[in-house]
Amino acid sequence: IVDNHKIRSAPRLLLLTLAVAGAALAAWDFRSSQAAGVEVATLLGDSGIAERHPELAGRLKSEPCRFTARLLLSRALVADSQDVRWTAGLEDEERRYEEGRILERLKLAESLALDAYPHLPAAWQAPLLVGASRFFTLWRIDGRALLGRTEEWLQPLQTAMEMAPRRAENKRMLATGYLTVWYGISEVLRHE
Repeated sequence: IVDNHKIRSAPRLLLLTLAVAGAALAAWDFRSSQAAGVEVATLLGDSGIAERHPELAGRLKSEPCRFTARLLLSRALVADSQDVRWTAGLEDEERRYEEGRILERLKLAESLALDAYPHLPAAWQAPLLVGASRFFTLWRIDGRALLGRTEEWLQPLQTAMEMAPRRAENKRMLATGYLTVWYGISEVLRHE
């Protein structure tokens, strides 16, 4: 004998369960989004990007995905490291200090991109930013190190190129790397 009351109440129970689960998920997502905003705000302050690029800081703070925010911040750090305005006209001691800060920001850019990549595996920007931050770090420390440690920066750039071969950023960064070490690389790499 089948109890008709239990059969009729089953869909209601299922809907109630789904509603409670949805509310719990929304609360978790809200807390996660708030934590991501605090994390991004801290990184912005520590890196100096908030003062240099306030419009970007606002965008990053409102980005709901913390991993996308990390890639955006990584991109800003790499681009900022190439801006000569931050070191132009500085005295030697100030310039050395700022160069050290630039290297720290490049390491942070690499770390942010490496952290985001597993969570956004289709994001071609992650390997591009890893390769670019490594390239510019080695270039700033000692340009000759680029040739001896080619695989460190070249492999991520090639991965980015494979993921998004039509993206101009990938082509430009890979060309920059190749041209910098052109005379020291093998014939095989030159013909690729």
